[in-house]
Amino acid sequence: MSAMMVALLGCVGRFSEDFESQYPDVNAARADGAFDRRWLPEIVPEDSIDIREMHNISSNVTWGCFVVPSGTEEVRRKLNSLGASRVRGPISSGPRGLFRVRAWWPQSMTSTTVEAYRFDEVGGAQLSVIVGLDRQQKTTCFHRRLRAT
Repeated sequence: MSAMMVALLGCVGRFSEDFESQYPDVNAARADGAFDRRWLPEIVPEDSIDIREMHNISSNVTWGCFVVPSGTEEVRRKLNSLGASRVRGPISSGPRGLFRVRAWWPQSMTSTTVEAYRFDEVGGAQLSVIVGLDRQQKTTCFHRRLRAT
């Protein structure tokens, strides 16, 4: 019976390689080491709040969202400084939970009309980051994955 439950549910909990974190603001994320461990990219402005991220420890695939009360302009400036290029959405269908996408992943990020950018991270693994901006909700989301070859 228990083997069947593992087969049905998949590896979750302490056996999972997926980890999810939530931070009220940038200071809390920095204190926890989320930037040092590179789970959050440096595009997150200092005034960001309601920061969420989910990552897979073995693949480095990461999803995250944050709200910027002052608007998305600072994110655009940071993207520009990284040489990000404008791309067509969607960002991603979102990080999956048990049988569904995580509730915190905005529907706007799954749209082809989302304002989207892509940049390659320097150093370490060959990772590409796709970023979506939802101006109305003042929300930015990102999806980090292995760079396509």
